[in-house]
Amino acid sequence: MSIPDAIQIEQEDIILDEISLSLSNLQQTSETIHTTLSKQDDMLDELHAEIEEADTFLRISTKKIDRLMSPSIRKKCCVVSLLVASLLLLFLIMYL
Repeated sequence: MSIPDAIQIEQEDIILDEISLSLSNLQQTSETIHTTLSKQDDMLDELHAEIEEADTFLRISTKKIDRLMSPSIRKKCCVVSLLVASLLLLFLIMYL
């Protein structure tokens, strides 16, 4: 083997070592990204579960509030109707 061939082989070895190092760095970066995305996926799953739980709680609370408000609104309508009727009677009594 001649000296120029040996130099060329040494240069190619250096290039291959650099490529190998770059690939190793890329693999580490890829693993880091994969780990980060897995953690974020888990966090999103937890958040989704919490949102569903909050949604269920809000639906139940809304139904309870509706049940509590309905009689109150009916009572208010009855009171207003009685007041209007009373005012009409007073008006009729005063002006008849």
